[in-house]
Amino acid sequence: MKLKTLILFILFSTLWNFVIAQAPQGFKYQAVVRSINGSVLANTSISLKASIHTDNASNPADYTETHTLVTNSLGLISVSIGAGASNDNFSSIDWSVGSKWLSIEIDTAGGNNFVLMGSSQLMSVPYALFAQNSSNGSSQWISNGQDIYYNNGSVAIGTQNADQSAAMDISSNTKGLLPPRLSQEEINQIAYPAEGLLVFNTTSQCINMFTAMGWYQVCGECILPQAPHILTASEQCTGDSILLQASTVPSVEYNWLSDNGFSATGQNVYYYSSVQDTVVFTVHTVNNCGSSPNDSIVMVFQDDPSTAIAGSSVSNIDSTSIFLNANTPIVGSGIWTIQSGEAGSFADAADPQTLFTGQAGEQYVLRWTISNSCGESFDEVIIEFAESIFVCGDMLIDARDMQAYPTLQLGNQCWFGKNLNIGEIINGASNQTDNGIIEKYCYNNISSSCDADGGLYQWDEMMNYATEDSVQGICPEGWHIPSDEEWIELEIHLGMDNATANLANTWRGTDEGAQLMEDGSTGFDAQFAGRRVDGGSYSVINSYDYQYTSTESGSNAWRRCLRTTSTNIGRWNTFPKTYGLSVRCVKNYD
Repeated sequence: MKLKTLILFILFSTLWNFVIAQAPQGFKYQAVVRSINGSVLANTSISLKASIHTDNASNPADYTETHTLVTNSLGLISVSIGAGASNDNFSSIDWSVGSKWLSIEIDTAGGNNFVLMGSSQLMSVPYALFAQNSSNGSSQWISNGQDIYYNNGSVAIGTQNADQSAAMDISSNTKGLLPPRLSQEEINQIAYPAEGLLVFNTTSQCINMFTAMGWYQVCGECILPQAPHILTASEQCTGDSILLQASTVPSVEYNWLSDNGFSATGQNVYYYSSVQDTVVFTVHTVNNCGSSPNDSIVMVFQDDPSTAIAGSSVSNIDSTSIFLNANTPIVGSGIWTIQSGEAGSFADAADPQTLFTGQAGEQYVLRWTISNSCGESFDEVIIEFAESIFVCGDMLIDARDMQAYPTLQLGNQCWFGKNLNIGEIINGASNQTDNGIIEKYCYNNISSSCDADGGLYQWDEMMNYATEDSVQGICPEGWHIPSDEEWIELEIHLGMDNATANLANTWRGTDEGAQLMEDGSTGFDAQFAGRRVDGGSYSVINSYDYQYTSTESGSNAWRRCLRTTSTNIGRWNTFPKTYGLSVRCVKNYD
């Protein structure tokens, strides 16, 4: 502790001694070290650390070095800053940037426990040090008397990268370049002006430039013309006379050129190409002051598209699909479209030999079109599929949405083997409306519920807003909504007697319901889809299967009920028509 106290009160003075005959590698530092009571510390081993900072002594050091010293009999130390032990490079200090500060730390025991003695600003940086920093390397500013010069590279002002063609590149959108301003008398006094010397003549208010012929004066206005813009489209057709058009630039001439030797003058000129080609056109404008930059365009000349050949028409096709046989385009691209016929589709409409799928008994007019920017060609083919003979038990494909339904023969009736599922899903909170769109509910408003168990429909929507028994409603063509009497006919076929079948608002029969359930004897495979009630909520899925009939009963409608806990069938007319229930379709009688 006594040693540290002594260090904190060391007094020191400095003597600066710079050698400027050549760029120095350091500078001298001298000080007298005294004890706390003011007596000289003579013949004493000490350690000294010197640091140089930029702008403030508290900033990180640019350079640090240490010295091991012995004071002389007068307590004097003398060191060369720049010659001590250091991991830094003294010559890398940039003396031209900011103010420089020197910090001195001392350990009077000669170790590394340095204590800061003080810091002071170097009030001036010797010219030799500045010059050393400025002249090292091959691309530095060099001073020579009152001149400085740069021996390599380019100067950039207002930008970080000078253009490679410029020795000096000045960039600004608020300021200009201000050349020397001299009167005519002062200009005449310039001895031996160099060619290209540029000044502003304050007497004539003109730019003066010295040439081999003497001083040349530029006065008045002379503005290079604006560059035009080519207005013609880049895609053209062979065999056409193309009008090459350029935007309007006042008081200029237009020069057109191309990479195939074409040239013309005028704002708008014609060009003719008889073959497919790719041509680069350029245009520029000219006035008395010079030429504008070029505008250019790459123009592609195409032939007319290939003639479309759709292939041969085919009729009475004993299937519902056929491979088409149109020609492959040589010029342009092709596309198939359906001109008439319902529910047809192409595997790949851009393939001339694509697979086309339609409906049995349907005739289609198909168009093969080949086109490009120069026009189009089309041809048509008629494809007719033979009428299929439906046998109950076949899979029925609903042409409206391509849904597939198994069918089953029950007595004299042909029934759907699963619930109808057609239409656009709407939220259960909304009523279905007569808007020309078949709408359906899906249990809990989840579309996958319809995929599994079919849609739920209000009675009016199911009937397609008709009221007659056995109406088609929303069933496919050739099928209808079963009436209450048709359900009774089915129940009697399953073994129920007539009197029991006509009982109302009760569960009837014995095992007729079980026959209609999954794993029953009929294949009906009832789906317990639940119901949608007024207000939009859903209930009893996986427990009840409610089937609407086309027979109304006042403000209600007759329905059939199956439940997982019973083997019989319910006949009820107690639900309002606004409930959403399931429906099966029955084939029309021949």
